[in-house]
Amino acid sequence: VWRTNIQPVIPLSLGENWNLISRTILPVVSQSNIPTAGLGETGIGDIVQSLFVSPKEPTKRGWVWGAGPVLLVPTASKDTLGADQWGVGPTALALKQQGPWTIGALVNHIESVHGWPTVAEGSACDEQGGEYINACDYDVAGELLRHLYGELQARADEADLDKLIAIDLSAFFGSGSDVTDEGFAYVPSGCATATDDCRLHIAFHGCVQGAEFIADRFVRQAGFNEWAETNRIVVVYPQIAASLFNPKGCWDWWGYTDDDYDLRSGRQVAGASAIIDAFVSGTLLHGLSVP
Repeated sequence: VWRTNIQPVIPLSLGENWNLISRTILPVVSQSNIPTAGLGETGIGDIVQSLFVSPKEPTKRGWVWGAGPVLLVPTASKDTLGADQWGVGPTALALKQQGPWTIGALVNHIESVHGWPTVAEGSACDEQGGEYINACDYDVAGELLRHLYGELQARADEADLDKLIAIDLSAFFGSGSDVTDEGFAYVPSGCATATDDCRLHIAFHGCVQGAEFIADRFVRQAGFNEWAETNRIVVVYPQIAASLFNPKGCWDWWGYTDDDYDLRSGRQVAGASAIIDAFVSGTLLHGLSVP
């Protein structure tokens, strides 16, 4: 990957004692073997815009400091060159000129501005953060399932939560995958013993949406179970545990498990494939007590 940042820093006066410092980072990226071996892409990445309110005069010890907001703007010219989502958070800097050297640090923390929209479950639609489940009068689970499966029967008014069970997934995910031994499964009527005419959907929760963070609320509120009940779809919800390199319990989209994280041989992808194989063979739900 070759990356060049166009990074103008512009100070603006806010009066006698303060400056507003604008720092814009516009990355120009060229990467090879993406999206597949032998291919490459070049273009513009996402803009990171920082604004610092800073005193015009340094401290008595010569330190210059500033603090303010930072905004991630999805401006990437191609999907693989950016995150395709907005982000916002705080940023701060402190630096000191010492002879020919400049010493200091700049830190920021950008939170994604997104959520899982539902018909009526979760927080207010415009709330950011928290459990990232938002009642927006929008059925994203239904849209997703219809995109994958085509025409479906209408969703149930509510799911039968007695059919939401704990399931042991330890046989499918090996050491280092960060997937917990216990996951969840919603098993609609008739699919516990005769899966030949039932379908399987594996639902992957978002960051800080695993059971370690919000118990089973994503599993209950995401909206998949209502569609599963009327369309004979078994929904499996594997769970990610937080770790040193993955403190927010995200599925691996950057390589914290291994270099093969986005390949069929990756620990998490291979585990999901093994769940599919077990469902097809009829062994996934064998021996489970499902109402």
